[in-house]
Amino acid sequence: EKLMGYAPEIQPHFERFLNNYQEQYGNSFWDTVTQVRIAFGYGFVDEGLWGLSKQSHYDVQGDLITLVARIEKQAVANEILVSEEFYKKIMTEIGTESEYKFKKRELDLKGVGRISVYQLQTNTKQLQRKAA
Repeated sequence: EKLMGYAPEIQPHFERFLNNYQEQYGNSFWDTVTQVRIAFGYGFVDEGLWGLSKQSHYDVQGDLITLVARIEKQAVANEILVSEEFYKKIMTEIGTESEYKFKKRELDLKGVGRISVYQLQTNTKQLQRKAA
């Protein structure tokens, strides 16, 4: 709402959005709580322009992208999972005495098999406080 003071010309569009949201979802946009699933991996990917020279697009591809996407799909709402490689790399940076703690989990992933991942042990209030 504070933004409306800077750009009053978007007020009617924003009000239309709020009304459409209310009709579509049955609750107020402002009462909606967003839940996310996050996964991190560490390694190499292929990046660059893909496709035909006249219709190319920039993208990243590779096994790591697929792995991280499949790990993220296994996460529950508001959970952060990291691959074993990411865990090893981050632990060399932050050390075992860090305030961040991880819990090991096993996942069975399509096309990959059984792997170890690590769940970041924190609560939403801690993350919100650090972001502020």
